[in-house]
Amino acid sequence: MGRRRRHREPGAQHQRLGDRESSGSHALVLPLVLTLAVTYAGLRDGAGLTLLDFTRGLPGGLVLACPEGPLAEQARGQGVQVVELRTRPLELRGGVIERLTAGRDLAGHGRDVRRLVRQVGPDLVVAWGTHTAIVAPAAAVASGQRPALLVRQEDFMPSPSAARLMRAAVARADRVSASSQAVARDLDPDGSLGDRLAVIPPGIHLSTYDAEWARAEDPEVLVLGALTPQNRPDLALEAAAR
Repeated sequence: MGRRRRHREPGAQHQRLGDRESSGSHALVLPLVLTLAVTYAGLRDGAGLTLLDFTRGLPGGLVLACPEGPLAEQARGQGVQVVELRTRPLELRGGVIERLTAGRDLAGHGRDVRRLVRQVGPDLVVAWGTHTAIVAPAAAVASGQRPALLVRQEDFMPSPSAARLMRAAVARADRVSASSQAVARDLDPDGSLGDRLAVIPPGIHLSTYDAEWARAEDPEVLVLGALTPQNRPDLALEAAAR
């Protein structure tokens, strides 16, 4: 990302993070080149699975910070070191009370991320999703030597206020990744991010599909997802009609 890698003492190829109060896990063994991936949710949904696929190809070591849950369990099963974060509500929209609560939860998440950046000392921070991306720039500069910051956005902005916060945050990121052209346009409508923004669609595990399935005489089509305009259920119906 065009940044100088920070110097670590010769022979200090690993360091330990043993603050159980903040990590909620056993001491971590950290390699020379280290990525800290942080996500607000601990769900094993599409975004969570994409996170594990996305970070698997990064060089060096990986520490994943997320709430306890299915994502953390799968990451541990893949040999990833996991730091447990506090579980917080996902909502970023609603009435006055909901927005105040969301602001409080975001502030708490920001404190967690700042503490982790100082303790882990990563070379790269991957901020996965809207919540973490909003707080990550301030957390990155709070450390003695700022790590590179990559923001990954998987979905559309949940509200105008969240969009304003998110766009201000990604303006301070070194690189930004979006899951689709539509998400990229929603995140950066005026193109101000330039070549710092790249679209990387989620991969498909072809091994999970049987290529030898015979075509049914009267095929059925399942459209799975929320019935919202951005998901284009009308396009699915049009495709099925053909």
